[in-house]
Amino acid sequence: MLEPTVTGVAESAAPVEADPDKPLAAFDLEDGKFVELVRKWFLEASKKKQPIMRKRKVDHEMYAGKQWSETDTSGPANAKRPRLTINLILTMINAVEGEERTNRQEMKFYGTGGEDDENAANLNRILKWIVKGCGGEFALSQQFRNGAISGEGWVVPEVDFFDDPEGKIKLAFVPDAEMFDDPLSVSPVGDDARRRQRAKQMTEDELEARWPGCAAQLRSNTEGGELGTERDGKGFRDIYLDPADQVNSPKLYNCDTKMWTVLETWWWQIESGWVVINEQTGLMEEKTEEEFSQLQDQRAQDIQNAQVQAINAQLTAAINPPALGQPVMPQPQIPPPLQAKQRPLRKFYQAFTVYDVLLEKKASPMPRLKRIPYIPVRAMFDSTNGEWFGLVRPVTDVQKQHNVEQSTIVALIQLMGKGSWKGPKGSFHNKHEWETKLGQTGQLLEYNAARGEPKPIEVPPIPRHLVDLAMTRPQMIREISGVNVEMTGQRQGSDAGVVMEMRKKAARTSLAPLFDNFRHTKIELGMVLLAYIQTYISVGRMIRVVGPDGAAAVSMTTDMSIGQYDVTVEETDSSVNDRMATLNILQTTLPQVMSAGIPVPPEFIDLLPMPPHVRDAWKRLVLWQMTTAGTLPPPDWKAGDPIPPPPGMPLPPGVVPSGAPAPQPAQ
Repeated sequence: MLEPTVTGVAESAAPVEADPDKPLAAFDLEDGKFVELVRKWFLEASKKKQPIMRKRKVDHEMYAGKQWSETDTSGPANAKRPRLTINLILTMINAVEGEERTNRQEMKFYGTGGEDDENAANLNRILKWIVKGCGGEFALSQQFRNGAISGEGWVVPEVDFFDDPEGKIKLAFVPDAEMFDDPLSVSPVGDDARRRQRAKQMTEDELEARWPGCAAQLRSNTEGGELGTERDGKGFRDIYLDPADQVNSPKLYNCDTKMWTVLETWWWQIESGWVVINEQTGLMEEKTEEEFSQLQDQRAQDIQNAQVQAINAQLTAAINPPALGQPVMPQPQIPPPLQAKQRPLRKFYQAFTVYDVLLEKKASPMPRLKRIPYIPVRAMFDSTNGEWFGLVRPVTDVQKQHNVEQSTIVALIQLMGKGSWKGPKGSFHNKHEWETKLGQTGQLLEYNAARGEPKPIEVPPIPRHLVDLAMTRPQMIREISGVNVEMTGQRQGSDAGVVMEMRKKAARTSLAPLFDNFRHTKIELGMVLLAYIQTYISVGRMIRVVGPDGAAAVSMTTDMSIGQYDVTVEETDSSVNDRMATLNILQTTLPQVMSAGIPVPPEFIDLLPMPPHVRDAWKRLVLWQMTTAGTLPPPDWKAGDPIPPPPGMPLPPGVVPSGAPAPQPAQ
């Protein structure tokens, strides 16, 4: 519990005098200087990301099958040689994504106290509605795929008021090319970033609809300022972030598409504030200086009102003393002083800018948000260059070499001699028949024995080491990436299914950094989604969700909107692989358990891979059978309690039913 540092609510917090020598925070800057600061941040982030994006472009091209450069294709094309593309990277990435999808882990909330467990269960249903009912699982799959390919993928929660007037929380995938992170951020989930920006292209109509009045001001910016080369002859020119570098610099205005770059900036800054204990919930809440001053004024007013009521009650009692036995009004309670402590707070802010125009600047609408809502998933980190990379980059050279070798083998086969015959001059009786009928079955060909017998020309075999190359490079890709044959769904020979499953688990071990980072990403995403749920789902709103027992409605309560919860990532109960593995174990375990006379609880049915309504009906029948047979223990019976008799039989002497008071000894 915090010390009651505010002993008298009549005392107001002393105003904090601004230091004239201290630089202003970003949110306190005037509009012009703030836009300059945002563009400075954007320039720093873009310079950091330019070399990274060039490498990631190659990664995505390799995944899409564009694995030959122009210099590599010019030679074979001029020589009329084949150019094969055997895309092994596509199979590798799809296998990793499929492994994550079939064994997907889900986010779950847990209350910080035992009294929050029921509220946490309802929040988990709302979270399931966002992930499964609002398309969030597809955004997570796309995020993981981009992280596996190039090393980084992004998602962000969005509130859609078009589909639902009350606000529908969705998870949206964000292309990596639109995100510009803090150059100093090195965390796998980006929780150490001081700022984060998204550059999204918008038309003037969309800008005018969202921020009325900005289109005319932006249109005038194409007539002067930091302009590029004229492109379309209509007076529209490109506008670059860095006019000195018109090759790599991002465009603030693209004259070809007539679209502006709207820069969404999230950042945080340290401010003076207070931590106050909420007297209703007993939880600590962060308050700014202004909010805390309002709390003090409200508490001072409450104390003054309570004192006035107490004085009036005393005067009334003195004038008209109550008769003996007459009920007396209780004395009004004086509110206690606020329990608070002053300490710095980290406050989040959001701004929208386009070129040199500030569209919007505001504090985060989510008071419980503790991190920037744009969440990345990252694969492996190159500490030398300070960049994240995926599974494609380590196998790029092997994939290219594999294409070259396979193309060379096909070219050699085409250049090798074909099946033919040779003989002395005049040995072929009819050359035309030998040319046309030699390859046909059942044909009789004549030759001149006096001249000599024709003989076939032996075709040289393909060198063995060239044939082995067809399997060498794929094996190298599997060894480098850790994705073995079993993870791709293929089988080596006649291996048993158990052996395949063990090899798949071994492959998941080699890919542990990627899956571990994705698990960390979901923990951070769960905290962000909790802030969105508590802000944008109003108290009393009913949400229809599908739970383990079928359709159910969840009503948002006040306790759910103000409670504090932890986030964990656990195995989902709907994983097909997990249910099949459990079923394989039950096939060998259940017969032994039942032969030993050990009863099987109905909850075992929940582990079977079948539709939920079938499991529920089956479990209901089992419960009814156990109840009628008297083998189902009473609901309040615990281990160590006396065993109750069968239904209809009296209790033994000295045995007290569970929950009944114990008999008192005779006096």
